[in-house]
Amino acid sequence: MKKPQWYIVISILSILIGSLACAPGIISGRISTATYYPYPANATFFVVPSDRLTLTEKNLQNLIAREMEKLGFMRSTESNKADLAVVYSYSIGAGSTSVSSSPDFVWGGQKVESSTKYPRYFSVGIIDRRKTINSKEPVFVWQGEIYSSGSSSNIAWLAESFIPELFKWYGKNVSDKVFITPRL
Repeated sequence: MKKPQWYIVISILSILIGSLACAPGIISGRISTATYYPYPANATFFVVPSDRLTLTEKNLQNLIAREMEKLGFMRSTESNKADLAVVYSYSIGAGSTSVSSSPDFVWGGQKVESSTKYPRYFSVGIIDRRKTINSKEPVFVWQGEIYSSGSSSNIAWLAESFIPELFKWYGKNVSDKVFITPRL
């Protein structure tokens, strides 16, 4: 039987390594949450829209509403009749790019790689509307925030992981809890 030639082996290895680049991403970061007091699960809520009227914003509101409904809260179509107001904010910072080079032992020469990392922030706050009416400041039931850094600056893609990860900690107090989640 004839042995495979070196270029066939190299080609197969290249295909296998290339396919790993298409594997699902990993999103990681740190979560902090604060629970101020419990609220009955059958209460109504309204997700306060941002000033931006985009499809991304609508998607973020729906993702948040879905998580609130999983907790037993009921979505209200009228903001002035809801027991709770849910607010959110996010930011994606300017990316920082790093470049590295190393010897390429397979093909010879130098292998140059670059990557860009973006600082990312997402927060959700649940406000008791009834208590806030009589107060000069918002009265929070719960707050959660994520700090993360990674190669994606697409908030629509990130929110599909950030929002469920935040709501896993509803009702709990955590500080700087590390999370790692696959993003398919």
